[in-house]
Amino acid sequence: MLTSLHIQRYQGWQDTFLRDIGAQWGKVVNPDLDTPILPSVPHVLVRFWSDDVAAGYIARGYEGGRAYVRDYAERFRRVQARGKVLELWNEPDNRGFWRGTPEEYLEWAGWARDELATAAPGVPVVKTPVTSWGPAAPWMALVAGICHP
Repeated sequence: MLTSLHIQRYQGWQDTFLRDIGAQWGKVVNPDLDTPILPSVPHVLVRFWSDDVAAGYIARGYEGGRAYVRDYAERFRRVQARGKVLELWNEPDNRGFWRGTPEEYLEWAGWARDELATAAPGVPVVKTPVTSWGPAAPWMALVAGICHP
């Protein structure tokens, strides 16, 4: 049974579809702000921006990365969804999404987690998803403990 759906462009009909199949989760990328999203779904995983936009922040170094996380947290606060969960980054083992080393990602994720704890206290953050077990295995060990409840 399908229990979740990854939505790139939220159009409203997805809520009815997910309700009809009894889905417990939906993942929405770049959701509209200040608008109810998936009101029939108990848990909504949220991710913002294209990875190119995020990379522009990160390229500015530590302060750019902090700005990214603060902006991300502000957008997350404005999403109107039940059971919201924040995805920190998408598939960092994919060179199209993260261009740095695993160690650089781990450093960024550590202080991003700390910045989120200040900017959005209590926001659940999920562990970073990876693309596959084979090439992603080194990433799995690195990202295992980077998120907070």
